[in-house]
Amino acid sequence: MLVGLLHMESYLCFFRKQQHLDINDIDAELCLNYLRELRNKCAENGSIAQTDIIANPKLLEYCFDIFDKLHNYNCSDIQIKCLRVGIQFIGNLLVDNPLNKAIIFVNYYPTIRKWIFNKDKVVANYTEMVLYNLLIDIEDVRDAICNDEHLLEKIVVDAEEEMEFGMLLLEKLTGHSFPLLYNKLSDKYRINLLKFFRKCLLEESITISVGCIEYIKELFKQAFEQLLDQTQCNSIEQTDNITDRVHIEILNTISRITYTSNYKSVLDSDMDFVSFILDKLLIIQQRGCDRTNIFSRHSDFHEIGTSQLPYHPVYGVKTILVQIVGNLCYRNKLIQDKIRDSNIIPVIVDCFKFDAKNPYITQWAIFTIANLSYNNEENQRAISVALAGTNMKDCNIGL
Repeated sequence: MLVGLLHMESYLCFFRKQQHLDINDIDAELCLNYLRELRNKCAENGSIAQTDIIANPKLLEYCFDIFDKLHNYNCSDIQIKCLRVGIQFIGNLLVDNPLNKAIIFVNYYPTIRKWIFNKDKVVANYTEMVLYNLLIDIEDVRDAICNDEHLLEKIVVDAEEEMEFGMLLLEKLTGHSFPLLYNKLSDKYRINLLKFFRKCLLEESITISVGCIEYIKELFKQAFEQLLDQTQCNSIEQTDNITDRVHIEILNTISRITYTSNYKSVLDSDMDFVSFILDKLLIIQQRGCDRTNIFSRHSDFHEIGTSQLPYHPVYGVKTILVQIVGNLCYRNKLIQDKIRDSNIIPVIVDCFKFDAKNPYITQWAIFTIANLSYNNEENQRAISVALAGTNMKDCNIGL
């Protein structure tokens, strides 16, 4: 036995005595030294040390009791160091050891869960490291986290704050369990989750299931229908609300997917979805012809967000749709032709005109026209016709 019988007896004797003491009577210095020894033995000697320690359940029982006392107490600096190193010890006890993970999960998961809410961010981060290690081999951990709204909220916030293991945990969960996370969280946290998901799309090391992409595609359809329902009246005096902001984050997420090569095919192979996008762009264009509608073009950027023109989350929606159309038709003859046949080319050309409600729409329209033109003579002719019918002085661009 690597840890050794004599050493193990000394550990057991020490932690048994400390367990029964009041928090202020615990020998924090010696406790810290012993915990460092245990942590380092697991790191340096791997499965042999892990096996020796897990074979002594009383040692773990004493340690967890002490850690929980420290968690529930307003600790001194030395006491908080004990808790930090103690959680590192538990983390090292689990690395690459499925049996130890199962034992710790079955016996101590509710206790570990509490530590993630410790006010000390280092303690919280180390606890997320333990949860991450458990998650790697135990599917029940995924279920426990995904069904725990309060815990999910904390992980989302920590990932947003770029805490290392909060991010790793959320990455691990998001790739295959995004629908579960989204359904469990309130709108406030859905916004952060969607922003984080977009970051994951750009990471080659993170695999996102097709099921997650399909789920977001359905969210997109629902979100767009709701946005259109809420904005069909002619009044532009509409207030911002968090649900609308969630809808916009969903739209931005679909836009990100359309220029992510690993996942774009889930969208551009679905011609019903392409038709949905084109139909909604046409509806927004038609509504915008009414100067009193929220989708109408506006010429003065400085008035956005003032009493003259209160900000609304749908400002920018048209730009997002043009982005999506431009990305979907990139070197895709079938979608290029469908856009022409759906009479969307004049709509894209009309987006050359400046619109303060849709920043960068001119640039994205030019990008989309370039992609529509690529190796497609029929589209080139249709674009020429559309340009001939447009007053380019209104566009303020050089072509």
